[in-house]
Amino acid sequence: MSATSKKPAATLGSSHRVIVHLDLDCFYAQVEQRRLGIPADQPVAVQQWGSLLAVNYVARAAGVLRGEHTSEALKKCPTIHLPHVDTLGENRGPNEVFDRKHQKAILRRYRLASREIFAVLNRLAPLCEKAGIDEAFLDLTQQAQERLAQMEVVSSDFCTDVANEATKVFGISQMDGVGKDAERDARSGFPLIELEQLLATGAVIANEIRETIRSELQYTCSTGIAANKLLAKLASPLNKPDGQTIIAPRFVPLLMQHFPLRKVRGLGGKLGKQLEDMLVEQAAPSVAAALPPVDLPADPKPPTHTSNSGRDESKQKITVAEFMANFRFDELVKLLGYEAAEFVRQACSGEDGNEPVNEKKTEVKAFSAVKQFDQRSGGRA
Repeated sequence: MSATSKKPAATLGSSHRVIVHLDLDCFYAQVEQRRLGIPADQPVAVQQWGSLLAVNYVARAAGVLRGEHTSEALKKCPTIHLPHVDTLGENRGPNEVFDRKHQKAILRRYRLASREIFAVLNRLAPLCEKAGIDEAFLDLTQQAQERLAQMEVVSSDFCTDVANEATKVFGISQMDGVGKDAERDARSGFPLIELEQLLATGAVIANEIRETIRSELQYTCSTGIAANKLLAKLASPLNKPDGQTIIAPRFVPLLMQHFPLRKVRGLGGKLGKQLEDMLVEQAAPSVAAALPPVDLPADPKPPTHTSNSGRDESKQKITVAEFMANFRFDELVKLLGYEAAEFVRQACSGEDGNEPVNEKKTEVKAFSAVKQFDQRSGGRA
């Protein structure tokens, strides 16, 4: 694709959308790196009372894990920077240890940084929904349609264009966990149809937004580009850090069948656990169980529970295909009720009912302060 002339592209249907999920890379760590002037190639982990809250990719490469104690991190990576989150409470000297008995940890630094980021996003993408302190959904449909209408669409391979080197197309680009190289090479190029042209155009715009955040605020982020919020959310971590992934409609079945069930938006909480329990209790053999899961980056969020058995570990590996191969829709209705069963069916098919991007969710909330309890001290503050 190129923009060498103003040859209008065909008008796309109103059902075609370009939704982007934008996620900052190791956000807390990046905020501290910018604040303290720490180079991007140095290991950083943000701590709170000695426990690691966020670990950048350099530190992860050294084996440092979120949730570890600072002493463990220093053994693995002696050169690691360990800035503490901001606190409220009694004054202390420059060399004194943070006093959790008299201080509270606050997220002020990160909320202020978040405001800067959303100021840029709201300027560049009018339809912007705040999905968290460091993530957002953007609806770039209109912008992509307007730009595509002014472009001459030239038959070319989007994936081999050096201008798109930060963007991968799931199912085509060289990505881990997506089949053999020969299978990838045998697939057709991208984009082939008008909707794919629209997604590719949206990816170009998303990359421009990422570059603006980098140049103005010195933060990197990753994005997922798809036709709905559910798929965009699944795509954003696939090319981290500082990259993008497009999910074209023809590759949605491939993505969903390999994807871990609990990673699907809406299935990470109680409902997802219930689905896992249903499958484990049934313990039915399935051909789909042999499908390798998509190779996801390390989960930046802490685990909700500790796995103490092979049973728990097996549940963490359950894929969408494995679950759906063992339950017919009518069985799900009997077990969950029609509404929940239909939600599960749609989610496992990569559908979300075209949930709109809600720009009203970008309002600023009050700063928060938290107290964290040390598990090693028997629950004492």
